[in-house]
Amino acid sequence: MTTQINRTELNPLEEIIIARTLETSDGQESLMNEINRLTEERNKLQSELVRHPWGNREASQRVREITEELDALWTQLRRVRAAQRVRIEEALGVHPVDESPRSEGKDEEAA
Repeated sequence: MTTQINRTELNPLEEIIIARTLETSDGQESLMNEINRLTEERNKLQSELVRHPWGNREASQRVREITEELDALWTQLRRVRAAQRVRIEEALGVHPVDESPRSEGKDEEAA
């Protein structure tokens, strides 16, 4: 007879393996390529703007646009990694404890 143990945390080795897996996952390659491309473009534009800060309004606007695109891409990447992490942890039998306050406790505090 096997006993199932509900774990709430990963051991350090599992943490390392998951972190490495999430960083090198195939599904993220296109996101990382786009992030790297935009970062390179933004760095070049910023270098130009340092030399001629008032000379190129288009470059300034493009830097702002790239920054917004990068923010969105990083958010998307974090979501993808979070979903993958949840799937991996579930496969390992890790079930985090829900630490959100229960509605019963809120009612008692309000009274």
